[in-house]
Amino acid sequence: MVMRFFWVIALGLCSLIGLANASEPLRMAGALESWDYEPATQTLHMRGWVVGGEHGVEFPTLQLSIGKENFSSGYLTWAPREDIPTGSEFTGGQAGVGFNWSVRLKSAPGAGVHPIKLVAVLPNGSNVALRSVSAGAPVLIVQKVLKRHWLILVVIICAIVFIFFKDRKWTRRGGSELRLFHGNATYFIVAGIFALLVACGVTGSSVGWLLKSHFGQSFLDVQGNRTTLLKDRPVRGDEWGVQLPNVLAQIHHKPPFPVLNTNIGLGGQNMGVAGMTGVPVLQWAAIARPATWGYFFLPLRQAMSWQWQLPFWGGLLAAWCLLNLLRPDQRALNFGLSIMFSVAPYAAAWSNWPLYATMFPAFAFVVVAHLLRTKSGHKALLLGAILGWLLAAWFLVLYPTWLIVLASVLVFVGVGWGIEQRSQLRFGYAQLIGLGSALMIVGAILGSWWLDTRDAVALMQATEYPGRRGAMPGGDMSWWWHLRGYANVETVVRAPGTATNESEASSYFFLPLLLVFLTVRHFLRSTGHRWTVLACAAFIACFWLYCFVGVPVWLAKITLWGNMPTTRMDVGLGLATIVLISLVAGNRDADLACISGNKTNRWVVPAVLTLTSGVLVGAAISSTPVDFFPTNSPVYVAAMMIGGAYVCWWMARDRMAAAVAMMVVLHLMTSLVFNPISRAPRDVRLSAETSPFVTDSRHTGQPLRTLVVNGDGIGPLTLAAVGVPTVNSVLYYPHKAFWDKLGLPDSEWSKVNRYQHLGFYLDAEAQQPDAFFVVAAALDQVHVHVHPERFDFSRTGAFRVAAPSNLKQSLIGNRSLRWLGTTRGVEWFAVNGEAFAKEVTPPSQ
Repeated sequence: MVMRFFWVIALGLCSLIGLANASEPLRMAGALESWDYEPATQTLHMRGWVVGGEHGVEFPTLQLSIGKENFSSGYLTWAPREDIPTGSEFTGGQAGVGFNWSVRLKSAPGAGVHPIKLVAVLPNGSNVALRSVSAGAPVLIVQKVLKRHWLILVVIICAIVFIFFKDRKWTRRGGSELRLFHGNATYFIVAGIFALLVACGVTGSSVGWLLKSHFGQSFLDVQGNRTTLLKDRPVRGDEWGVQLPNVLAQIHHKPPFPVLNTNIGLGGQNMGVAGMTGVPVLQWAAIARPATWGYFFLPLRQAMSWQWQLPFWGGLLAAWCLLNLLRPDQRALNFGLSIMFSVAPYAAAWSNWPLYATMFPAFAFVVVAHLLRTKSGHKALLLGAILGWLLAAWFLVLYPTWLIVLASVLVFVGVGWGIEQRSQLRFGYAQLIGLGSALMIVGAILGSWWLDTRDAVALMQATEYPGRRGAMPGGDMSWWWHLRGYANVETVVRAPGTATNESEASSYFFLPLLLVFLTVRHFLRSTGHRWTVLACAAFIACFWLYCFVGVPVWLAKITLWGNMPTTRMDVGLGLATIVLISLVAGNRDADLACISGNKTNRWVVPAVLTLTSGVLVGAAISSTPVDFFPTNSPVYVAAMMIGGAYVCWWMARDRMAAAVAMMVVLHLMTSLVFNPISRAPRDVRLSAETSPFVTDSRHTGQPLRTLVVNGDGIGPLTLAAVGVPTVNSVLYYPHKAFWDKLGLPDSEWSKVNRYQHLGFYLDAEAQQPDAFFVVAAALDQVHVHVHPERFDFSRTGAFRVAAPSNLKQSLIGNRSLRWLGTTRGVEWFAVNGEAFAKEVTPPSQ
């Protein structure tokens, strides 16, 4: 989840800025400067400073909490800190004193990240949490050899042994076991698996986090047994907390599937701007959003399964068709490469959305190839129509980074392939018909979409985030980050350290030296596919240039690469990798016969490649910062080095099938257990206990617009998901009607002008005349802090206010609210004067 990654980073930055600029004494009453753990004695050494009273004679007491253990400092030797003088603006005139405190833990902490909670109890009774001076909340990171690391090593060794003997068996039989892939049976098998999974309602969605959340349990009644294998992933909040509630909000809106969902936000949310697999919208553009089709004709359980399963199986077939076009003589190997690409951790950790973004352009490439070789006008007309639909569907993924990087791969490959196939390509009457058909279809679909969403798009383009992107020059990627896929079995499955999250940490098992070797060797010994291989290698070179060196801003703008954060481009290199391997794979027996007399080519060069690649794998893992990969160990490093080395050895020896199988194993060790396997719920409705509190029983009988306190944006969106209008939510653009009604000053507009999780929070420090202030807590977080007693909730446009039960006493004295009752841990309030208030009419879009 990109949003959660930026949330963590922004919190750290905000805390540092707050420490540096605070003027109140307790805002900078101390800091933890360093800490160190001695495993032999189980002792934690801490060094830092705190304020010591006006005359430096009243010292605080330190309280430590780590894991389940708690300690109190009692008597400590304090020393004046001359670098923190009395009168410093950071200490409010108090004296700064330093401490050195060593604590012996009762039990050795296990491997991983352990938060250090150090609190100074000041002489006046105030409690101040001591944070790190450089990294926010301090943590203790312990690295040990874990039992599962030995298991990972055993799995890799067993896989190597199995693949070795299986590869020899395939070679002896001439690949007869793989004849299945040379017909059309594979397409029917994949389609049958897809249909069976959809019929059973099987999904990998982490919807359980929504259903089990505080507001999910309060607002929702869920029908249908949800048996789950493996665990839900909270990091996929973009999927379970944003996309899925938006889907449900479309279903429960009256009428269903609107373009403008008036239940989401005071101004209504245009649903045409929802990207990735999208949400169901009753508009012509829905034709080009196949992942949402199920919601129009299937029960909810099967529709949710359809939306989850389509990206994986569609992406798998699309990659296979693309490789079969480029190398039709090795369909079995191509299928293995397609599986390798589809089961990569990068796909799994992003809810298979990268496969969905790949599916359309890969199929479009194949369609264009057939269109350029056909003589039939009727066939060209059909191919053009399919091409237009694929291009429209591709565009409606609406995620520029993946759209641009995948387009770049296929443009490079397409140019190389076109040069090689130039004698067979046609540019005549049939092609003009196909082109015209494609333009008509894509124009009709996107034109319809544009008419419905242009106002919302204009609002998004004018935002601070993501509207201000477009001129990123690259050059900001670290080499270990590029190779972070080596750590995926730990960082994605078990969660990484504090520096990132599972989705951001995910990648492919890239072997850059192997890619260079395969390209060079191909040019030295073969004349086939040379232009396509060159084009593929050129893309990889441009990828590395942009990521590691950077390009001028003008070039980044012209090529559109300036819209791509280097941390999000992995899917392009992943696709280029399988294309390159497919192109350079040859007839193993013929190649070995050709070089059998040359021991250097046959043994020495592969050995050198294997050794250097293994060393690179080990160096990359060892160089990974501990706050990114806290559970690293020598056994884990050895396991990944062995796995990567065997991939290189087999590919260098032209055992491509064995190498691809090993890569599939390395990827599956992460992706197979990442997403849960469960049946989607049969129905999700507004809870019976909640309904009376949100229904206007005296007048219309319709649900009343509600403001939800706490819960970020996902909490209130949960209420909108079951048909209740909300004030705050997850909004793709700011709702001007709401901010005008609230009375936000124009000078504060930049804080709210963004894609946002809009959350309301009680804050007694909101002492401004209007009793509220706004904070842009992160790139995608907007928080409105309101005084619990003085804030006038009628200014929000809400008729009801819902808050967790622990906030009842804080809100009970607010004159703009009238308490109604409690249900499922939520307090309900009516906003005074609701009989005279009028809903804000959503602007037409």
